[in-house]
Amino acid sequence: MKCPFLHDWVLNLDFLPEKVSYSIDAMPAEPYYKKYVDGGGVKQQYFSLTSKEMFGEDVLQNIANSGFCQMFEEWLDDNNENGILPELDGYKAQRIEVTNSGSLLYADVGLGVYQIQCRLLYEKE
Repeated sequence: MKCPFLHDWVLNLDFLPEKVSYSIDAMPAEPYYKKYVDGGGVKQQYFSLTSKEMFGEDVLQNIANSGFCQMFEEWLDDNNENGILPELDGYKAQRIEVTNSGSLLYADVGLGVYQIQCRLLYEKE
């Protein structure tokens, strides 16, 4: 919610409307990244930032869309390095990372759908 590149847009959850917009979408994954002998462990949640952007023959617009993906990845890396992580109720975030750089999934009537796949690592406080 604090991403400076999304300040002018509504961020949806598991929903991408038929206009320029963004959505955080949960992805299936094993719940544990690392399991401890005592029953605890580091859990993981895979998700994607999916966006619907203007897309078409305008090469500069398409380059800008790809640039957004790169800026988002660098923003996450900077936040990790500076310890700026999501606040989770009852859990402590350890790291949030891009697992698959942003790419165009498909294009439809002047709009392109892009997806950046990410993973959040966290453990119980």
